[in-house]
Amino acid sequence: MRVALATCAILATAALSWASSAEVVEQQQHVLYLYSEPQTGHEDYQHLMPTILVPIKESHRHHPFTSATSGRVYFSGDKSTKDEERMLVSFRVPPDESVGRCFLSFFHKLGYSGGAGEEEGDGVEAGIRGRGQMYAYKLREEIFIGKTTYHGRPRRESDGVVFGISVPLEGGYADVSDQGVQCAPGETITFEIVPDREIGMVDVCWNQEAEEEDEHFVESGIGLRVISEEWFCPEDN
Repeated sequence: MRVALATCAILATAALSWASSAEVVEQQQHVLYLYSEPQTGHEDYQHLMPTILVPIKESHRHHPFTSATSGRVYFSGDKSTKDEERMLVSFRVPPDESVGRCFLSFFHKLGYSGGAGEEEGDGVEAGIRGRGQMYAYKLREEIFIGKTTYHGRPRRESDGVVFGISVPLEGGYADVSDQGVQCAPGETITFEIVPDREIGMVDVCWNQEAEEEDEHFVESGIGLRVISEEWFCPEDN
């Protein structure tokens, strides 16, 4: 009887832990209501903020994953420096039947702050700069904040790169390969972002803190551009 009760208690604790992790995803899902001018020339899409964004430090590989909503990631591509080597980012695709493709984006309207005395515009400093390439791989397992560790991190769906990210040396919009990835309504989609080992340095900043009357306003950051199927397959006139 004691064994049975102990087993039930363990299962209940595990269920509560899973529910708590799932809540993180739901609570942090925001649409980017304010964004710089559309780069595609079309408005039939929306940008999503990450539900989970996890910078991974080599020196913290044994610690459970913790999420961040603003900050800085410095990729050196060198384990000896103990800098971040990769970043995990998750998005919850809207439950909309018209969803077609999703595109990862690194964006900022005001430019990357290059140093002291340069205008940052309302304190928003975000974007990307460096040289060379970063690569985004799609993961096939969900991230559980506070549970998953570096060694137990979700596995990649395949060895194929989903997005290649060309990093501008002077800062600005990162040039992300535009083939997109098919995304299903309501799907949680997670990417692992890693730098090219020959890159030398990539510096990523983001800020997702602005909020007013439950609407989240941001002009800079890491996002997912969600484009409806109708945009790709318009009805014949």
